Amino acid sequence: MKMHKLIVLLFLLSGLFALTAASEISQVTNAIGVEELQTCTTSFYDEIQPVFGDCIYYHNYTSCLNTSGPNTNCLLKQDKINFKCKTGQLILDVR
Repeated sequence: MKMHKLIVLLFLLSGLFALTAASEISQVTNAIGVEELQTCTTSFYDEIQPVFGDCIYYHNYTSCLNTSGPNTNCLLKQDKINFKCKTGQLILDVR
């Protein structure tokens, strides 16, 4: 008898579950949207990037000790200065 009651209880619970699921399904709207396809155009472009490298600046100047008057005992001097600078450019085809 206990087994018979358990089967009836399971049957009723499954029926209740089925009714709940069916009521949820009926609440779903049937709205389906249609969108027009639009054609797109792809634009390609070139990207210009600077290229940096090592540069040298030569600073030439005259140095005078003025030992026997103005502009006497003079020497030509040169300072070499290293620095980074733009040495060119790189063109990248962006696709």
